[in-house]
Amino acid sequence: MILVPGAGVVIDTPGMRELGIISADLDKSFSDIEEIAKRCKFSDCQHESEPKCALTAKNTNYYIICELCK
Repeated sequence: MILVPGAGVVIDTPGMRELGIISADLDKSFSDIEEIAKRCKFSDCQHESEPKCALTAKNTNYYIICELCK
């Protein structure tokens, strides 16, 4: 488990392909990500390699987490 200050934790689960979510309010769980995604230049942004993507910008915690997961 890796603590990412101000962003949460990254948990390594060797051998597991998926985690099942039995019950969760996903609208509330990812509300901060949705708010940042609204700042993307294009409304159909896939948040992968598009220019002006707010989530993959190097100045966000989400970019750091995505780089850790590669």
